[in-house]
Amino acid sequence: MTGVLLSLVLTSLYLLQASESINIQPDLDVQKLAGRWTLVALVIDRGELTDYNRYLITVEPENNGEMVYVAEAYQDNECKEVVIRLIQGEKPGIYTKGQSTLYFVKADYSRYHMVFVDTTIMKALHLYTREPEPSADIIAIYKAVAKSLDLPADKIIYLHRSAPCPAA
Repeated sequence: MTGVLLSLVLTSLYLLQASESINIQPDLDVQKLAGRWTLVALVIDRGELTDYNRYLITVEPENNGEMVYVAEAYQDNECKEVVIRLIQGEKPGIYTKGQSTLYFVKADYSRYHMVFVDTTIMKALHLYTREPEPSADIIAIYKAVAKSLDLPADKIIYLHRSAPCPAA
């Protein structure tokens, strides 16, 4: 029992230390994230991507500070929808989903937002934009953020346009 408790304490301290080293969007306003976004790029620290298609995301903020991502992807000639509930973490801008911790590291709310995802098997930085094609300045900001998170900015994956899902 003591060994399990010690392990939990050490894991908690590690996660707290890791979250302190990641700069998150100051005063993240979840309500301003509401609406449609397109996942247009990502960079991962290890492993390989199996799906290179873009995803349409609808962000639905909840009154308690938590949020829901409803992801729509066109795969195998049909639209598939996945609902992802993000639970607010120890401070605004940090969320959890199962064994994953999500850090909202940068957002201008009207054009883009970036989410750093830390899992037990990999780390990734996602770029979501309101428009289907990110501008050069957004890409430059994204590369700088990836580099600051020690992610290989030279290995950014720009996702392919796929057939859009019909509007709900």
